[in-house]
Amino acid sequence: MCPVLPQCESPERIELIVEGQRVSLLAENGKVSLIFQQQTGQTRIEIPTKVLEEKETIQIPVGNLLINVKLVKPDDLKNYVMNFLQHYFIILNLKDAVKE
Repeated sequence: MCPVLPQCESPERIELIVEGQRVSLLAENGKVSLIFQQQTGQTRIEIPTKVLEEKETIQIPVGNLLINVKLVKPDDLKNYVMNFLQHYFIILNLKDAVKE
């Protein structure tokens, strides 16, 4: 049991696109940590969430490469349409089942 509400809240997850791959990471203390595996070892990079929100794409140098990181913004219209279509198809299936 947790007496203080802010301590009970689950950590915030942030969705990013890292070099074309969609990833979901935990935001801790206002920062997101990315870990890259290289031949020489691991590289850990912390990006403040404010920087991700302000800039569209961030380029991070890792060794000789530039890694593109982009924040995924929610698409409310897409979510609404997908929910509407799911309910529509459920109704169609029910109508078909009633006919049989």
